[in-house]
Amino acid sequence: MLRAGIVEKVKVAKFFSVLADEVSSHNIEHLAICLRYVDANNDICEDFVTFIKLERVRAIDIYEAITGCLEELGLSLNNLRSHGYDGASTMSGEKSGVQKRIREKQPKAIYTHCAGHSFNLAILSSCTLPPIRNCIDQVKSITLWIKNSPKRDALLKAVVNITGNKHNSGTSRTPLLNVCITRWVENIEGWERFTLCHPFLVKMCEVILYGDTQLQLYNDGWSAEDKKNALAYLKILESFQFIFSLVTLQRTLLVYMKEAVVKLQGKKQDYCDRYSISTRLY
Repeated sequence: MLRAGIVEKVKVAKFFSVLADEVSSHNIEHLAICLRYVDANNDICEDFVTFIKLERVRAIDIYEAITGCLEELGLSLNNLRSHGYDGASTMSGEKSGVQKRIREKQPKAIYTHCAGHSFNLAILSSCTLPPIRNCIDQVKSITLWIKNSPKRDALLKAVVNITGNKHNSGTSRTPLLNVCITRWVENIEGWERFTLCHPFLVKMCEVILYGDTQLQLYNDGWSAEDKKNALAYLKILESFQFIFSLVTLQRTLLVYMKEAVVKLQGKKQDYCDRYSISTRLY
């Protein structure tokens, strides 16, 4: 019912764009498809319409999945005016990529490299300094180490509950978030929470290594691998280079980037407004 309502709005708008990305879940490849259009109120809308299971991830398979989906929804390629994907050769290839195959059928459909993906690549390319690059990798590694273990995750929450008032950071409601996601607002939020959790992460590693009278429940049962990782991460968390890089990234880049991203991704922003905001912000 929801999809039928979306399709009806697209048909009223007539012209539309396709946004697609492939994702792997439990060793199964899926293609997520969204439609972008201007509704009756002249607002730009982006609506998810379907997941398509892919047996293979060749350009021809993804092309057939997209065109087959549009046909099933009753939307004509004649009204397609743009399509956006990431920059992988399968999607963006000039000779046999998905965008090339679609433009052969509809030359008026302009291919656009996904802005979020381009932004991600630009940030990665700009982090050429080894301390910054290492800090980014280490934050991701520590976050995954904790999030992938219910026991380690519970220990961190226990440390926050016991010692949170000493640091007066309000972190009891800000556990770690994944910092490997592609949606930059949430990614930045993950960095902010990691920075707030820094003293608790240090304490957590110390508990695994040496125990603590206030956390008797978590003093035992740690494997040699757990203690090895805790010692390695403790050294990283206490190093000047890591702390300096973490604070520099947080306070001189990400805090301003968040403001820009939130405003630029407003639901009712058009290109003129976004250009005006970008000029004021930068």
